[in-house]
Amino acid sequence: YSNNTKVSVVYMTDEVEVKNYEVNNVVCGTQAKIQSTALDASLSSPGGIPKEMAGTININGEDIKIVEGDTLSDIYEKLRNACDNLNIELQPLNAAGENASINDATNISYTTKRYGSSQRIDIFSDNATLAAALGIGTTLSGQGTDASISLSTGFATTATFRTEGNDVYITDNEGFEMKLELEEGAGDSVLTILYEGYITLQVGDNESQTVDISIPEVST
Repeated sequence: YSNNTKVSVVYMTDEVEVKNYEVNNVVCGTQAKIQSTALDASLSSPGGIPKEMAGTININGEDIKIVEGDTLSDIYEKLRNACDNLNIELQPLNAAGENASINDATNISYTTKRYGSSQRIDIFSDNATLAAALGIGTTLSGQGTDASISLSTGFATTATFRTEGNDVYITDNEGFEMKLELEEGAGDSVLTILYEGYITLQVGDNESQTVDISIPEVST
């Protein structure tokens, strides 16, 4: 178990010894997140956008067709539906940076649902007028980051780790493996391992019919 509720041990091999392991300098991974500049008032025209503003918005390789007569609500719905398929959340914001309806919004934020350096958002349009009206400029891009930690007391100097978003994979010699999950707000932690090893049980008449099981330590 961990003394920090934001750091969880979700998996470990039997080669992990019973003792404390310290993880320091914990920095959580981030989502890719970008925000448009101010939405242009022309998008709120009752008759929708004019022909010269029609075009294509491309988000992470997916084209969204914006046509003459589309209102701000129509455009937002098209963007939202496309982003939902791309695991990206759209949120209209008001001038104070608070969540708002699209008709009361001054900006739109785009945030990946997952964390890590593999998460990226790239938005551009083939129509500069449409792009400017939506506040995306020539290109609007953002990328997430992976968590970072340092291994301290308890881990051998040969131990290494890699991170994917907020998942931390720690390995060492002789089959040592441990996986941690970090939540937002995670910090330095002491991981206390209460059981280790396995026993081999004979489950059949033949020599090879065995099973290895781990049995936790029990105190009374």
